[in-house]
Amino acid sequence: MVSVCCLGRQLQHMAPLVLCVEDCADDRLLINLILKSLGCTVIEAVDGESALAMLQRCQPALILLDICLPRLSGLELLAHLRQNRATAIIPVIVVTAMAMADDRDRILAAGVDDYISKPYAIEDLERLVLEHLRRLSLSVATIAESACINANDAAIEAVVHLSSPDE
Repeated sequence: MVSVCCLGRQLQHMAPLVLCVEDCADDRLLINLILKSLGCTVIEAVDGESALAMLQRCQPALILLDICLPRLSGLELLAHLRQNRATAIIPVIVVTAMAMADDRDRILAAGVDDYISKPYAIEDLERLVLEHLRRLSLSVATIAESACINANDAAIEAVVHLSSPDE
């Protein structure tokens, strides 16, 4: 049996799973290369509906989402994500050609965690991805540390209880 402490440490060192939802093959390829260079495992969806189906089978650490998608737009997909308890906590970075100020405001108001417009500097996308993955890593580390402290406290209490004389 693996302790919670060990599991937490293992999770910190796993390659983060990132879902890229993008209908343009060239944009998907570029994002895939960027994410893999950062040590991520990448899964891809070409539209909102296939992304929803994929999210039934796995839970990525991060989602990179285009807005203009066939079958189910990025904003419609985002609404589904935020309504579902299992996916509501997944950070979403929008990567879109919608670059007008009112587009940005509308997209951010819809509940995304970050936004970058196409064309973008590769370094800017890398920075955003790493920032969100670091936050996730800190959360996992905090949860693991808390679990270790609780497990240690319980073990100490059990040892104290076993070694104390019967009353």
